[in-house]
Order: sequence, then structure tokens, then C-alpha cells
Amino acid sequence: MHINIQNTEIFNENFLMHTVDTQVGVFDDSVFVFNSKQEIDLEDKIEDVIKKQKSNPRYDYASNEQLEIDKLVYKAYGLNDEDVQEVEDWYARRYPKLLAAQKSNLRALGKNDDYLELYGLK
Repeated sequence: MHINIQNTEIFNENFLMHTVDTQVGVFDDSVFVFNSKQEIDLEDKIEDVIKKQKSNPRYDYASNEQLEIDKLVYKAYGLNDEDVQEVEDWYARRYPKLLAAQKSNLRALGKNDDYLELYGLK
């Protein structure tokens, strides 16, 4: 059965986990569908993070690879700029101090701190 992103969100909220907290095993049966190129790109980014954090445990992947990982996931799910903005707004409400630190790190690196622009949606 094909479930679009709106139905998946409703399913997750109502049947799998009713809060932002998740436990080990909650999503074991969830399926995330990527085409082979997206999967390879995603695996490459994740491997880059692991390699860099092994040599530097304080490596700031959030200002680097995580931006590309987020972009790949948003694209795989077909999210438009409004959907992505909703995700980013939720994150900002849930983690304001972390977001402020991440935006500060982006600016220190000379990067734009507007996530929609970083994802190529603006």
C-alpha cells in the first residue's frame, strides 16, 4: 500500500508514538523509500560524518553534511518549501537554544543561516 507523507505523519503520530520522544524499536517496521542514487548520496554523507567524527569527536557536521542529508531527505519525500518551512519551524520551537547555536556556527563559517536558502528552496 502506498502512503503519502501526510498520511505517514498522521500514522506515526496516532499509532506509533504520540510524542516527539521515540524509543528503540518504534519505527522498526517503517519503510523509507529512496531511489538508488539518493540512497548512495545519503550513505556517502553519513559515512563522511562518521569518518570525520572518528578523527574529531567535536566535528560540526550540523553545519556541513547534515544540511545535505536534510536536503536529500526532503527531496526524497517530495516536500515543497512550505512543508520544509513547517519542519524547520517545529525544530525552532522545540530546540531554540540548539538552533541559535547552529545558526551562529553557520554564520561563523560564512554560510547563510536561512535553511530554506541552504536547501535551495528560496
